[in-house]
This record gives sequence, C-alpha cells and structure tokens, in this order.
Amino acid sequence: MNILYFDCMSGISGDMAVGAFLDMGIDPNSLACELSKVELDAVYDIEAEKVSKSGVRATAFNIYVDKSRSIYDFEDTAQIILKSKLDSRAKKLSLLILKNFADAKARVYGLNQSCLKGEDAVRAIVNMLSAAICVSMLGADKIISSPLTEGLGYAMTDSGLMRVPVPLVTELLKDSGAPIEICSEKTQLITPTGAAIICSLAQGFDEMPSMTVSATGFGAGKKDLDSRANILRIIMGRNEPVFYEESMCLLDTDSAYSKPGFLNSCK
Repeated sequence: MNILYFDCMSGISGDMAVGAFLDMGIDPNSLACELSKVELDAVYDIEAEKVSKSGVRATAFNIYVDKSRSIYDFEDTAQIILKSKLDSRAKKLSLLILKNFADAKARVYGLNQSCLKGEDAVRAIVNMLSAAICVSMLGADKIISSPLTEGLGYAMTDSGLMRVPVPLVTELLKDSGAPIEICSEKTQLITPTGAAIICSLAQGFDEMPSMTVSATGFGAGKKDLDSRANILRIIMGRNEPVFYEESMCLLDTDSAYSKPGFLNSCK
C-alpha cells in the first residue's frame, strides 16, 4: 500500500502542499500540462523555486496571475472542473476539496458570500487543483496527516482581522475532526486553502505509520519563523510486511525419545 504522510509541524497552506509534491519529484511542466486541461477563466503562470528555510532546502510554489475575473462562483468552477479532461481521480479530489471549502465558507459568511474573488481566487483554485493532480500522479492508496500546528495572533480575513485559527479554518477542522496544536509562533500557520486540502485528502490524523520510505518532499511557506523551519514535509512510503530469510531446523521424531517404553523408563 502506498501511503502519503503529511507532517504539518509548521501548519499547512496550499502552496506549501504543492511545493512539497514538486520537491518530491513531480515535474512542474507535467503539472502545468494537467492544469491546462481545466479551462479556468484566467491567465496565470506557475513556478517551482528552490529556497532555504532555516537551513532546510525546500521548494516554493509560486502562482503569478496576469488576468482574472472579479468573482469565481463555486458552482461555475465545479462545472468547469467536471467538464475538464483531468483523469477521474484528480477530478474527483479537486471537486471534493472545492466543495468542502465552499460549504465551510457558506456556513461562516452566508450563501451570498460563497464565492472567491480576483487573483486570490485563482491562486486558491490552482492550489486545490494542483494538490489533487499531484495525489493522482503519485498513486497514493492512503493519506494520513499529523495534527495541524497553528500559531497565535491575528490574520486578515474577509471580515477584517480575526484571531487565528480563523473561522473558515476552524469550520473545516470541525468537519474533518482534524486535531490542532498551538505553538508559540505569533502568526497564522494554517490557511483556509491548506485546511481545505488536508481535511479533504486525509483519511486520518495520527503519528507517522510504519513504512518503508520511498520519497520525501519539503514545501516552503512564505514566512520565516522564529522557532522552526516554515516547511511542510510529505513522506511517501509502503507499509507492506518485509520477509527475511531465516535459518530452519528439522525436528526428527524417529529417535529414542519416541520409542515405546521411553516415558516409562523415565519414571
């Protein structure tokens, strides 16, 4: 069984997740080719860049938006994905992430606000699509995540400054049952897009399972943190049992101990 394990010691964002997949070895050009199958009404470019985060080499995933609509309705976006030429698994996962994000946003802000706006919308949608495409490319059978680490302080939302974790993040965590751990970093570590991705993909939140590691990727966050490297680590491995050669011994029952009368002679 192929397992993907998300180590969210510094939280998670959409670009960190995609960066970790690219760092694991997925070709950015292959990702761009798959993204082109979704006819999103926008003009954008993607870039993978090697950076250092507290001495750890990681991949930063950047999305440069040249043209976007003012509003991206969730229903319209879902129809575009549904009609795209993505493979069935990438399409299914993309729609699941988008739906969970949209449902949580509607509950927090109301149905009339269940949409995404401008360049931020393009970045969020592309991150969701990219994460789903990468999972499909890797052929993961199971996805597990560590508890999600969040910081302290405030972050800007559609309703102004809100204490972290922001309402949209807590709504997504509530739906998935994802555990959260608070650290001393005075900044937001879990973004709504990141929460939507991991809460939709993960089938459980626990310690790393036993596995034979086959690949590791580090996705870089935008900020520099005080107490830790701002990275998301994704580990891929297999948990099939491994059999080793062992010596064997032959038990011979044709011996003095099996002859009639032996037990009587021992009395």
